[in-house]
Amino acid sequence: MKAIFLLAFFITFQGSYGCDNGWISFNGHCYHFSTDLESWIGAEGVCIHFGSYLAEIDDHAEDMFMQNWVNILAKVFWVGGTDLGFEGDWTWAYSKKHLYNGYTRWQRNEPSNSGGSEHCLNLWRYTDWNDWPCWQVTNFICEKNGP
Repeated sequence: MKAIFLLAFFITFQGSYGCDNGWISFNGHCYHFSTDLESWIGAEGVCIHFGSYLAEIDDHAEDMFMQNWVNILAKVFWVGGTDLGFEGDWTWAYSKKHLYNGYTRWQRNEPSNSGGSEHCLNLWRYTDWNDWPCWQVTNFICEKNGP
């Protein structure tokens, strides 16, 4: 386990395959797994500041890439899915693509909108997608096109 952590640390902070330091390359994109905590809106602003956007998951391979890092880092991470615009209409914030027209991997009985306040998508360790209150502060994943 210690070797996996050291490998994750090295890749995360040294950059990989042409991505900036602190970014990880995968399938032509660069990803930053934050160490700081933000609300979903705050995380979106930080990503924009870095010339990126909250990550969008287009297929199983990209999902497993992110989920593997979430498992290794043992944190909860915001990604760019939301239904803030219209309840139940889940879209990616950056591309405006509807989640239900593409790949999804929701936990059973999710999205649930528990308490009427869960409108943002996060990734948890060793589980499928979950909706969560956007005001909660947690880590986040930014994505941008690779070199």
